[in-house]
Amino acid sequence: AIRLRGTGENPWDEFGTTTGRPRRVGWLDMVLLRYSTRINDATEIALTKLDVLSGLNMIKICVGYHDQSVTSRKTGILSELPLGPGSLDTYEPVFEEMPGWDADLQSVRRWEDLPEEARNYILRIEELSETPVRMVSVGPERGQLVEIT
Repeated sequence: AIRLRGTGENPWDEFGTTTGRPRRVGWLDMVLLRYSTRINDATEIALTKLDVLSGLNMIKICVGYHDQSVTSRKTGILSELPLGPGSLDTYEPVFEEMPGWDADLQSVRRWEDLPEEARNYILRIEELSETPVRMVSVGPERGQLVEIT
């Protein structure tokens, strides 16, 4: 995720509009995405910035959180956000790793033209979120989209 943080060296770097500081970025958090789709009654996902992941050998997805205060790793994993005012300070993310891809995606406009690894990443997001991905941005311009039907 540090590679994705804005350094000014890459065309995809993001900086705060007011402060000019690099934005903090991290791996996709499926616990939060699943929660968000449920509370907002989302029926579809528009996945942005897939092109930024090109060139990474491995991509992580946060699939849960392990409570470090629980000794057994199996019993201390949350796959849903806890309700209530409890602190998440004792939790650390549990990541699933997927292979990355090298291809430049900016000219891709069809699902079948995406690298297999990118398609598998999108399918895994759909599986974990229980929500279909219908649109994927593959570049900074408006028309750099893959629509999935």
